[in-house]
Amino acid sequence: MTNPGSPLVDSKHFINATPQSRNKTLASLFRRLGICEELGRGWDKIVSEIEMRHLPAPRIQVHEDDTRVILYAARPLSEMNSRDRIRAIYLHACFQYAGGKGITNTTVRKRFGMNRSNIAKVSRMLTEALTAGEIVPVDPDSSRKFMQYYPYWVHADESL
Repeated sequence: MTNPGSPLVDSKHFINATPQSRNKTLASLFRRLGICEELGRGWDKIVSEIEMRHLPAPRIQVHEDDTRVILYAARPLSEMNSRDRIRAIYLHACFQYAGGKGITNTTVRKRFGMNRSNIAKVSRMLTEALTAGEIVPVDPDSSRKFMQYYPYWVHADESL
């Protein structure tokens, strides 16, 4: 998908950003005509479907004149590279945070459609995302078994 112009909000915050419109009058007209919703829930719906179907996270490319979102077909986790996994975990953290929750080893396993025997693999993936700075622990002193994470931009002292 390509959209002219750069986004009005940081692309890392698409799922949690307050909706903004370049042309409120046109957006209102389109809403009344049933062409669009004007509420800014499109990205949330896309992410919800991606999560539910265990699809790779989309890649967002912001250029000077346009913004491109690349959606991917189903692909096994074994074929995803580190950037793909980190992007998926970050998006999962944003999605969970929007719903008032943090992510855990269990939620990440469910997100990728993995069984319980993959706990160690998911722990490595979480460490990868943590090292990349995309997620932060809710409580750094929590035991690894009960560790929860938020997207990097959530303040550690903020509670849900």
